[in-house]
Amino acid sequence: MQGEDRAVIGLRAAWAAGWRAFVQRPLFWIAVEVVVAALAIGGGFVITAVLAALLALAGVSDPPPFVIFVYVLSGIGMWSLLIAQLAMGKVWVSLQGVDGARPSLWALFAKPNLMWRFCAGYALFITLVGLGLLLLVVPGVRAMLRWCCWPCVMVDRDLGVFASFAESARLTRGRLLKLLAFWVAAFALIALVTLLMRALAGVLLPSAEAVTGILGIPLAWLYNPLIWLSFTWIYRRLSPARPAHEAAVAD
Repeated sequence: MQGEDRAVIGLRAAWAAGWRAFVQRPLFWIAVEVVVAALAIGGGFVITAVLAALLALAGVSDPPPFVIFVYVLSGIGMWSLLIAQLAMGKVWVSLQGVDGARPSLWALFAKPNLMWRFCAGYALFITLVGLGLLLLVVPGVRAMLRWCCWPCVMVDRDLGVFASFAESARLTRGRLLKLLAFWVAAFALIALVTLLMRALAGVLLPSAEAVTGILGIPLAWLYNPLIWLSFTWIYRRLSPARPAHEAAVAD
């Protein structure tokens, strides 16, 4: 089957590939992080304002509990769809970047037909990993590693929720330790950057916590693309891109 002949995942090669993709267009990848963050935060405010305006137009000044429940649920639902679209967009531009293409910021809004599936996939993933962590830590970590490729699979192949999870399980079979090593390295990178920033801020300024909070966001715009591009390279190693003519026939 596709990807079975690519059993070896080189972690050094993965980080090197992610770094190469990032340094080729650093401003673009930073812009992706900025746009996603701005839309996620701004979208929440817009959704809240629109729902509040609808209540005002309806003349509801003191809504009953049921109306408040519907109001809150609607806001969460619309915001979740927005986050799902932005998350899919990040997956899509990362796949294009690893494949050597030059995506635009408009690619963040690609494949809106997958939005509901993506939301359902995230809900299922969080549920499975959460249940595993509640039972014991090891089953939760195993679940996270086993199904960590489902977003890439869904966006890359336009598959359904269960098919994406099944394909992720197939791709990661026998490779969980390598994936664990990758994610441990990723979290170690985040921790190292945070500790260095706090140490530097403590020397230069009196409020290390405030500086850490202020600088943490732009620094995340640097290491988030590196981590995600490196992971996407791993996925692409396990699931090579189909030639254009094969993709056309499959579609």
